[in-house]
Amino acid sequence: MKKIFLATFILSLVISCGSKSNTKSIEGKWLLVDVGYEMDDANEQLKGFVESIKNAIVGKISFEFKEENVFIASLSGKKKTEGTWSISEDGKTITTTDGRKTEDMTIISIDSNKLVVSKKSPQGDDTIWTFNKE
Repeated sequence: MKKIFLATFILSLVISCGSKSNTKSIEGKWLLVDVGYEMDDANEQLKGFVESIKNAIVGKISFEFKEENVFIASLSGKKKTEGTWSISEDGKTITTTDGRKTEDMTIISIDSNKLVVSKKSPQGDDTIWTFNKE
């Protein structure tokens, strides 16, 4: 019985530490530096259009995740939206809510300088967003 309790305690500790670690790591201001799309089946015209959208937003979109679980999303330095953010208990999903909508982003990797997340497009395709900490 003691072994089961100890194993459960250790597992709970590991899970909670992982979540707190990602919560602390994400705090700060992040600038979008790359966007990757899965477009294997797309025609050249669509690929060109998507590339032009990418060029229009890379280096211009930023997210600031504040300690009080408030986030600010900006475009070219101008605040576009503000809301709340949270990280799932397992530390793998960032959820943002701005009063109109709630969005989830899956954390692919995070360290002190780089955040890589995956987000589903309305069509169900994965989009990979890479941010550098400012």
